Amino acid sequence: MFSVAEEKLSEILEAKKYQVPFFQRPYMWGRSQCEQMVSDLRDAWKRGGEGDVGYFMGSIVLVYNGESERRDIIDGQQRLLTLQLLLSSLQSEIENKDKASQLKKFYFSDENTFVKRSAEVIVAPPERVYREYVDILNNIPPSSSNNPKFIENRDYFAEFARGLKTEEVVDFASFILNNVAFAVLSANSKDMALRVFSVLNNRGLSLHSVDIIKAELLQKIGKKSDQVRLSKVWEDIETEIGRRGFEELFSHIRMCIVQRRSVETLHHDIVSSIAGKSSADEFISRDLEDYADAWAKINDGNDSDLLLLREVGKRSRFSDWTPVALFIEKNRDRIANSSLLITNLTFLIAVMAVNRVSPGLREGRFGKIIQELEASLSSKGTRPKSDSLLIKREEFKELENRISTDFYLNRGHKALLILLEAITGDGNRSVETADLTIEHILPREPSEVSGEDPEWEERFDRSSWIKNANRLGNLCLVTGRSNRKMARAEFSKKKEYLRGKGGSQWKWTQYVIGVSDWTVDVIIERENKMISEMKSRVNFYD
Repeated sequence: MFSVAEEKLSEILEAKKYQVPFFQRPYMWGRSQCEQMVSDLRDAWKRGGEGDVGYFMGSIVLVYNGESERRDIIDGQQRLLTLQLLLSSLQSEIENKDKASQLKKFYFSDENTFVKRSAEVIVAPPERVYREYVDILNNIPPSSSNNPKFIENRDYFAEFARGLKTEEVVDFASFILNNVAFAVLSANSKDMALRVFSVLNNRGLSLHSVDIIKAELLQKIGKKSDQVRLSKVWEDIETEIGRRGFEELFSHIRMCIVQRRSVETLHHDIVSSIAGKSSADEFISRDLEDYADAWAKINDGNDSDLLLLREVGKRSRFSDWTPVALFIEKNRDRIANSSLLITNLTFLIAVMAVNRVSPGLREGRFGKIIQELEASLSSKGTRPKSDSLLIKREEFKELENRISTDFYLNRGHKALLILLEAITGDGNRSVETADLTIEHILPREPSEVSGEDPEWEERFDRSSWIKNANRLGNLCLVTGRSNRKMARAEFSKKKEYLRGKGGSQWKWTQYVIGVSDWTVDVIIERENKMISEMKSRVNFYD
């Protein structure tokens, strides 16, 4: 069973001791979270004077594990460890020794020789960082630095505390202890606490599926020394990737595992696929590291195929292709044709972006690609194939139709132009740049006032202008931001502008610079050549 009670911070810290289990994620709060917490607390303190206004800091989930007098913190470690750092900083600025000693008892218990009890921190971090955290609480330079965020945050709090007047330090500390409140959910078993944790997560509170996954996988491993070892592996990977990236990585691992669009929770899909102790150990010590390495290559690798995939994928405005890339990269040592598979994936992403394929259809297809690659890899050796990874003729025909109309209004226009430049250029140009602009040669739309653009009006009547301005053949890439003053410039001036905006870097921009006039026929001819060159490089499913 479990109980729920609203408790003041002073009641929480006086009544019991707590510990962060080894399976929890590392302490991650940085300067911005600490600044926000201090700002919120100070505002509430100023409004409440002597304490008429409380400050609710959310829920914490605790479990009594039966092996220690301490309660395990299933959710709430970031806030509680941070509040202790804040209290210790305030305590250091209190001149009255009795008051300073009284405040310290809320985060550090007294030593008692009669009952053989040593002085201990009230909320204890995992064993790996325990010593340095205790040193920092006691304002002692730590002998190690496994988590620099402790000392960074303590330094910020110390700076804040020094800015308060003597009487304000005591008053602010009193406010924190007596007015900060939590909803404390206490369970009598870890299973119950994890169920509570899971329910809160599903209801959108600030809990994370990856924490549940970690806890449940480590539960499958009986030996505590193995749990501690694997917890460290997990934490090292999470710290290296960063919290946000780690959560995103797991959403892609899920697709690699279930290979379909799932309606279940993230932790259900991953944990249920990992059967027992050996599987849990293998997943953390081998598979998770392999996925993390593959993730790093996809995001930062310098191979030309990955560079192009990254740029086209970024401009497609969807990321559900990532599990396919993750599967290929994770197994690259076993796949002889990995570059070809990545190139085929890049083409498919661009086509899907232009054809506006729905998320459901995309995810279904990407899941099928992983299924086919995995089956092919198991049965056919080092050159797996996937028919679903290839472009169908009807898909390319739809692409051609969209290219020849209002292509500029299509969300995939930049992805396709980058792909075209990469596959038809001389191979010495990099498409890796965040500062790219799409330019219209024929201005995007005719002027409302006749005679404002005499050169363009001479070449295009209003109907042909509207029909051809946004099609592929009239668009080109330039480096840097566009110049609005050049949007309606004459063709000769626009060519000079393109030369100055890195036009020599892009093949199809060079094409524009190289022609003497810009007409409907020139636009269509350029577009046909672009389509033809792309078509010759597509691997079609026949």
